[in-house]
Amino acid sequence: MSNYPIKDSWSCKCHATTKETKPGAVKTYWAGNACQKQDISVQFHLILIFTILMIGGITAVIAAMVSMGAQELPGVLTAGMPAKK
Repeated sequence: MSNYPIKDSWSCKCHATTKETKPGAVKTYWAGNACQKQDISVQFHLILIFTILMIGGITAVIAAMVSMGAQELPGVLTAGMPAKK
């Protein structure tokens, strides 16, 4: 294992660029080894989590709808019927 600190290795630190528009400023964040890619990690994680939750929710609703008709009727409903002779 090396005793050199991590700060001896070099890497780029990407800075956000700001573009002025009429309603306000729009910041663009950059990523990659040479800051050549637009950073969309936050948007990706939001879409990923939302999609997983929606698929899980839809699956739970479909499972509940399928199991609704499979339950046995309770014996209390037949208690008011006259006994057969």
